[in-house]
Amino acid sequence: LLPAGLFFWLNTQSDKIVILASEHVDWIPSFDLAALGAYGTVAGIMLIPIGPLGKVINSVVVPGLAATKASPAKYNALFKSYIRHSAPILLATCVAGSLAATPVFLLLLGDAFVDGAQVAPILVGALLARVARQFAYQGGVAKGNTIPQLVGNLLRLSGLPLGVLALYYELGLTGLAWSVIAAETISVLGVSIWLEFRRLAPARWLVLGLAVLLATLGGSLAVESNLSWINPWIMVPIAAVAGGILGLACRTALRVISPASPEG
Repeated sequence: LLPAGLFFWLNTQSDKIVILASEHVDWIPSFDLAALGAYGTVAGIMLIPIGPLGKVINSVVVPGLAATKASPAKYNALFKSYIRHSAPILLATCVAGSLAATPVFLLLLGDAFVDGAQVAPILVGALLARVARQFAYQGGVAKGNTIPQLVGNLLRLSGLPLGVLALYYELGLTGLAWSVIAAETISVLGVSIWLEFRRLAPARWLVLGLAVLLATLGGSLAVESNLSWINPWIMVPIAAVAGGILGLACRTALRVISPASPEG
């Protein structure tokens, strides 16, 4: 349990560890205290949903998959079904969150936290990529195989060198936030490859979903950068409506192009 706990702590604090290193290593650029405080506060708030979401995934996905592990076809179909039903919610959250994150944090915390609020839309993507990693883990856990978790946790440590590189090349807090997304993506890809190689779960569908999620995030960030002039009180409901519309559209499209089937 101690190694697992250490991995979890490192994986949730990688960006903050890099920030701490920047204060003590001369060749890593550092930030002023105000920017660090703003980023740390926003990033800490963004981590709050991780615990409840993880418990929901563990309590729903693992028992369901475990009940079908005797039949590979049913197991694969159910794993794919969980991804298919989660996709509209995650994509809607991606759009609404990336569009509304900055104004919401500015409204809640004030202009003093503008440095953290500006990278909040990117951290939304990191949060959702972490949810994808939790789904990937359950593909192995439900069959009593915890190796995917070890693989994912080890690969997630790539956030440390990526964060250092982001600071070294003076990409600032934005680069640091993107390093978190990159590390989460590397982790999900690694776990998915392991799941497919060991024939534990049809993780290719998870990789496809993550690709769509990242593409949606990129589009949302492009739109958000051109709508920063809109009053925050107006932007928040616009983001909610946009997310809802995309979620419904995704759900409808998946019903048409990917109906439930007995095969993974």
